[in-house]
Amino acid sequence: MDRRSLLPLNLVGLLLLFAAPWVEIRCEGPLNQQFGFLRQSAMQAALGQYDSQPGISLLRQVNTEGQLEVPLADIRQQFDQIQTRYRPSAAPLLLGYPLALLIAIVASWRYTNPQRSLIMGVALVVALAILGWHSYMGLPLATEPPNFDVARNEMPQVDAGQAGRNPPPRLNSRWMPPFYLSWMGLLAAIGLTFREYRNPQGDDAGRYG
Repeated sequence: MDRRSLLPLNLVGLLLLFAAPWVEIRCEGPLNQQFGFLRQSAMQAALGQYDSQPGISLLRQVNTEGQLEVPLADIRQQFDQIQTRYRPSAAPLLLGYPLALLIAIVASWRYTNPQRSLIMGVALVVALAILGWHSYMGLPLATEPPNFDVARNEMPQVDAGQAGRNPPPRLNSRWMPPFYLSWMGLLAAIGLTFREYRNPQGDDAGRYG
C-alpha cells in the first residue's frame, strides 16, 4: 500500500470505530452467571444513548438440584422494565472527537506540507485530548450504571435457600476492543503526522490522492 494513503485511511478507520461499542456493562447474576447487559459506543455516549445486548437471553437460573429455571421471556421483560427508567447522561464533548478527525481528513486531501501537517497535528492533538479525558473519566454508561439495588424486586427470583448462598446481581464495566484500537490508531496517526512535519520534502510532500 502506498504510504501516502495510509494516514487518511487510518483516520477514516478511527471515524468508523467511533460508532463501534467502546464500553460494556456486564452483570453477575444470583447464581454467578456472567453475561453482557448494555453496550455504548462513543457516538451513543455523546447523545446519551446505549444498546441492550441479546446476550441476556443466554441467562439460565438453575438451583443446586438443577430443577429451577426462570423463563427467559420473564428475564427479558424484567430487564426491559429496568432499562425503561435508565437514562445515562450525555457526553457532548465527545462530538469534538469526530469533528477533529474530519478536519484532519480534509486537511490530508486539501493541503500540502507544511500546512497539512500543522492542521492535522493540531486536530489530532485535540482528538487525543478528548479521548484521554473520557478514558480517565469514563463513559456515562460506566460511571452511571443502572441501580439494581432500587430495582432488585423486579429481578428474577430463585428459591430462598439458593438466594441466601449467592449475592444480589452486581454490575461491572469493561472497555471494548474498539476503544483500544482507537487509542492505537490515533497515536499512530499523530506519529505519522509528526514524521511528515519533520520531513516536509520527503516522499509525502504532496497531497494525498
